[in-house]
Amino acid sequence: MFLNSITEMFKIVRDQPLAFARVGGEMRRVSMRIFPYALFYLVDGRGIQVLRCLHQHRNPSSWPSSQH
Repeated sequence: MFLNSITEMFKIVRDQPLAFARVGGEMRRVSMRIFPYALFYLVDGRGIQVLRCLHQHRNPSSWPSSQH
């Protein structure tokens, strides 16, 4: 079930990469629907770069920086 949720999240980001709010600079975040995880990613000339998938109850200081 977790793997299916991540796969669904990747498909949504692939199809609509600019649909999700920025959370710092150019970095964007999309949350999973069932599990408390979020995917952090960048959209640039090379495509979509996934930075990290984190549990949403983690300290925000562990979130990735948009300085990649």
